[in-house]
Parts: sequence; C-alpha cells; structure tokens
Amino acid sequence: EAALSVPGVAGIRSVAVQPLISGQDATVEVAAAKNAEALVALQGTDPTVDSFVSTDQQTALVLAEMAKMSDIDSRRDGILRQLRSAISTVEQGASFAGIGVVYAALNEASTQGAAAIIGASYVLILVLLWVLLGRWKPTILTLVVVGLGAIWLMGLYGATGHDINMVTMVMPTLVLVIGVSDCVHMLTHVAAQPVELDPIERVKAGVGAVFWPCLFNTITTAMGFLALASAGMPVIRELGVFCAIGLVAAFFASVILCTLVAVRPGFLPVIRTQGRLQRVVDGLADISIVHAVPVLLISLFVALFAAHGVTRIVVDTYSIDFLYPDHEARVDSDRLESGFGP
Repeated sequence: EAALSVPGVAGIRSVAVQPLISGQDATVEVAAAKNAEALVALQGTDPTVDSFVSTDQQTALVLAEMAKMSDIDSRRDGILRQLRSAISTVEQGASFAGIGVVYAALNEASTQGAAAIIGASYVLILVLLWVLLGRWKPTILTLVVVGLGAIWLMGLYGATGHDINMVTMVMPTLVLVIGVSDCVHMLTHVAAQPVELDPIERVKAGVGAVFWPCLFNTITTAMGFLALASAGMPVIRELGVFCAIGLVAAFFASVILCTLVAVRPGFLPVIRTQGRLQRVVDGLADISIVHAVPVLLISLFVALFAAHGVTRIVVDTYSIDFLYPDHEARVDSDRLESGFGP
C-alpha cells in the first residue's frame, strides 16, 4: 500500500498480493498466504514463493512497476525518491535495485562528477593561465570568453529540448579546455606588437596575425567533432554536433571580446622571452631537430605500443559497474542478488 500510494507507480507484485498454490491429497488451493509461516511452508512447492522469498527466508522481494509515461527519464528520480520515503515509513532496512535505480544512481553520480570536474578544470586553468600570462586581468578575460562559449552551448542544448546525460555532461569542459587557446594566442600576439604603436593598431595587427590560424584550428577541430554525427547512438551524435557549435561560439567570443578589451591597459599578458618554460620548450625543440631519427623511432614504438593497447579495449554494458563498490545502489543490488540471483 505504501508503494502504490506513490504517483507514478502503476502496480506491485509480491507474495502479499500474488495468488499462491497450496493443497494436499490431489487437491489444489489458489489463494494468498495468510501469514509468514504459511509462506515458509510453501517454499519449494510454489514457484511464486520461491521467486519472491529468499532462500534464507530473511528477505521478501517486491516488484514495483512504474507507469508508462513519455517523460519517464525526467520523472524517474523523483518517483524513486518518493518511493524510498514511502517505504521507509513501514520498513527501515529495505534495499532498492533494478534498472531504474541504476539509472538514477548514474545520473546523480554523473551530475556530482561533472560539477567537480568543471570546477577543478576552471581552477587548474586559472592557475596555469595566471602563471603563464603573468597578470590576472587577461587570465579572467580568457576564462570569461570560454565560459561564454560554454554558456551559449548549454543554452542552445537546453533550448532545443535536449536532456543532459552522462556523455553530454563533458561538453562544457571540452569547450573550456580547447577554446582557451584562441584567446591566449590573440592576447599574446597583441602584446608582442611594438609598444609605440597606437593601441587599436596593435590589436588589429596582433589579432589579424592569428585570426586565420585560429579559425583554421577551430574549423578542423569542429569537423572532428562533427564526424561523431555519423554515430548510431543519438547521445554520441549530440555530443559531436553541440561540441562543434560550442567551439565555434568560443572562437567568435574570443575574436569579439579580445578585440574590444585588448585595447585597454592591463589586459595584455607579460611577454617573457627567456622564462624557464621557454627554455624547456627550446631545449626540447633542439633535441628533436638534432636527434630527429631517434625521436621518430621512439615515437613509432610508442604508437605501436598504443595500437596494441587499443586491441585490448572491451565494450562493457554492465552499467552498475560504473559506480564504486561501496555505493548504496551496488550494496543494495549485491544484497538482493545474494538472496535471489542476478
């Protein structure tokens, strides 16, 4: 009764409502068991009891069927929360399992994980940009630019009626990581122009010098993501198409905002020609040029080793395995499987 009171639950199956078979001396009686002792007596003789009562007679299984609805994906989590709350009023130690429970757990874990990843990405890139650019204004400007691209992307994604999921949650992070380079290139090249030039002329020369390379980089990267539009799964197609749109949006945001703001003092990075990082990059370049053949051979070996690793990839659809072993959904599922089987 507690489960049936939850909106969205269409029906319940359990030993309390299923007809059971009993009888003796060639007589058969079909009726609900009157008490727990009667259920125990029927174990091994009634298939319904064997299906709904664990072998150790400590756990009874209750199957809750959700109602058929077109928006089940958006309502499932709420129905499960209400179901847990309703059941807790009559049974504190109930375990919950099933495809719907796994989906809800994955959605929750993905949301929390995506928030952590996006936050960590912004913090890490903020620190690296501040170290490399040498000033906080161009650092904040760069994050604002790529952030606008990500906001435009997610706004378009939601406005077109799409729901966020485990795969598409990575889109803002992808746009952030890939889109940073355009703004950095533009600001750096503007800062590299002669200081005696008029600020507007410096911006025109700096942005003009990298406009086409950045545009070419954006287009080729977007085309790479658009290749995913040929995938058979809609979620992969959405990832490819909307990531491509987000990267293009981030590029135009870079051109517009960097051009407008770079003329103001303090928004250009500090140009370091002899910094520690520059010396490392120059040293690696010298090694690659002087020892070209060994570098190519090592690269070939690494590529072959990686190709061998690709052959060991296994496609896994055991969704609950995406969760940590101590996750509530896995613990409950393991408990029920130990009494009823997979």
